Amino acid sequence: MIFDRAKLQRIWWLIFAAVIAHLLICRLPLINQEWAFADAARYFETHRQDFLERYFSVQANTLGVPFLAFLIHKVIASLDIGLIPRLLAVSGFIFTGLALVRLNLVAGSKIHSNILLAAVFLNPLIWTFGGRGTADFLPAAVALFSLSLFFRREKNLAELIVASLTFGIAVTLKYHAVALLPIVWAAAFARTDLTFKRALLQSVIATGLILLLPIGYLLAVKQHFGFWLAPPAFQNMHRVDFSIASLSSNFIAYMGYLALLGLPLSGLCVGQYLRNFPSAARLAIAALGLFLAGYLFVVPSAEMNFGPLDKYLGARFVGGAFTVCAGLFLVALWKGVAFYRDDRCAHRFMLCCAVGVLIFIGCLSATRPAQRYLLFVVPLFYLFILPGFKGRPRTLAVTFALYTLLNIYVALNQYATGSAAIEITEKIAQSGLLGATNPGVIVGHTGNYFPVDTTANKKYIVVAGLSPKRILSSESLPVPLIHKAFSLVPIE
Repeated sequence: MIFDRAKLQRIWWLIFAAVIAHLLICRLPLINQEWAFADAARYFETHRQDFLERYFSVQANTLGVPFLAFLIHKVIASLDIGLIPRLLAVSGFIFTGLALVRLNLVAGSKIHSNILLAAVFLNPLIWTFGGRGTADFLPAAVALFSLSLFFRREKNLAELIVASLTFGIAVTLKYHAVALLPIVWAAAFARTDLTFKRALLQSVIATGLILLLPIGYLLAVKQHFGFWLAPPAFQNMHRVDFSIASLSSNFIAYMGYLALLGLPLSGLCVGQYLRNFPSAARLAIAALGLFLAGYLFVVPSAEMNFGPLDKYLGARFVGGAFTVCAGLFLVALWKGVAFYRDDRCAHRFMLCCAVGVLIFIGCLSATRPAQRYLLFVVPLFYLFILPGFKGRPRTLAVTFALYTLLNIYVALNQYATGSAAIEITEKIAQSGLLGATNPGVIVGHTGNYFPVDTTANKKYIVVAGLSPKRILSSESLPVPLIHKAFSLVPIE
């Protein structure tokens, strides 16, 4: 049986609540290139080349999510095709919930299913991208679901085929899922009922089935659009870089960001060392050493940062902070594996997950880093950090309250950003300046309103804030302390 019925009865209401909550806010303004996925879906319906040109001008992702959106629109024509990518993302909560129930069962059910799902669903990264119509949360959720099928206690060829083909869909939706293949292989070799030859054969078969759909997609893209993997505009940006400095900085930043996403639970994993002075002193010295090493040698790049706080902290301080958090991550991972040592099967499973997570972020470290790629492994991380907090409801309540406040803050920022971007775009259109304007900072929010013309000389550009040189401006202040503004200024 793929899923335990009793376990599902415990968590269906949480999945239902997450889906309903996101459906209630699905009409928030589109931001961060959501429009590109909606327009790409419209391309399959209308075959308008400008939709495709816009998509490939801002996206290195596959056309998997837009094509799924188009297929759903063909079946349910009454659904707004621009809204379907968001609905696909929301469906990721179903895949994630089912996967976590099964993985928790494989790990010996050390965590109550409701607590595990609540922690994962409310995590700010999961919650935020769970409502965004992009190729981020759905591929991660489908990949996690397929991984949960690979870790099975009985021989079942049909389940292996379903798991492999589902994993292939995840890879086709987002290439980064392929970096989870080592966990698939580990799932075979970790089984005690398989000989080495049978485990190797199962891994080869699974890998072949997984790669069928992605390879077919790559061939189709090459034939129709003339490039491999990513559009030419993004091939340099996402090139592989095996330099020691880049690999180490990115790897530390990824580990640190995982620990940040798990706070305060990941930080409290070292709490036992603070109970007496010698341990606390050694811990403080270790933290200081890590901070200094990160301050001197770690340089986070691309999207690995603290967002708006970066302008106050500085790059070196961020490097030091990420290195300290990377230390927290390793401690949390080690303690998580140790927690399962009394159950041989569960311990083997957790070792597979730990090694798989490290290999995954190691592979990501060779390319341009981004926090959203961690969507693939954040749910797994909670299997390591939650067991130690069993029977500590206050700690969990504080964690969930913190997550909820952060999610509300992000939603209000989304509303403010989207509203202000739409307002200034409408003002530009009413003034007849769309063709002469470079969308600048709002290209990710309302870039689809501006003509696709890279050769035209633009006279104006949209910048953040209220510029003293502004011709037009917009503001949004949904609540105190959350304020977004954009200005149209002449290009000098």
